Amino acid sequence: MSTQTQSNNVYSMYKQNVQKYFENISKITPQYFQAMTQLQEECMKTCEKTINASVSVQQEFAKKNWNCF
Repeated sequence: MSTQTQSNNVYSMYKQNVQKYFENISKITPQYFQAMTQLQEECMKTCEKTINASVSVQQEFAKKNWNCF
């Protein structure tokens, strides 16, 4: 096999691998964004619940301590 042929084969294989890589990325990207969106929603819900619970605890603490005076 000549050097030119080997070189062409290497570049052809490289081009195929790059093409496969981006085809697979294109297939996975929507699933990735869906998963990230769901994770973000869960984080927001958890944050909201945590803040609400914190406010409730502070409110109860204030009521109990206010009645002591």
